[in-house]
Amino acid sequence: MDIVKLRGHHLAVFANYIKQKEAGLDFSMQTASFLGDHLSKQLSMYGFRPKQGQMPFSERLWIQFLENPDQGVEIVNGLDEICQKECSAERQAGCPQSSEDNEDDITLRKYGLKVGQKLTASQIVESIRRYHSLTGYYSPRDAGISRLLNVKTQTPFRI
Repeated sequence: MDIVKLRGHHLAVFANYIKQKEAGLDFSMQTASFLGDHLSKQLSMYGFRPKQGQMPFSERLWIQFLENPDQGVEIVNGLDEICQKECSAERQAGCPQSSEDNEDDITLRKYGLKVGQKLTASQIVESIRRYHSLTGYYSPRDAGISRLLNVKTQTPFRI
């Protein structure tokens, strides 16, 4: 099994995927039925390449992580496998590669992870659990949004 290369902010996306699963929601089906073609058009405007009738690569990857906790993962700086498979070249060119204050770096710091680190999917889940137990949030992205809205996520975290 190959090692999957991921950047920091995609770990926050994984955490939110876990949150959706814990809440009993099938996000892709819920989104598709609610937004339909509008979502596809919006994502295309921002450089994402959704494929009709196919589960996004990122969602297949999250399922793989939960079903195979020994899956190897390497934390990378800049573009990762999700960027390469789901984003257009224009979107990739606009992604920040490195900075002390971009979402990748903030997410890695909050989860206690570092660029270049090699770990398993279960270790990533454990980092997310630890962050959740300390903050009540699944991801730093949740915490930032909640501060803006002055709302805290109360969903319990179970895997």
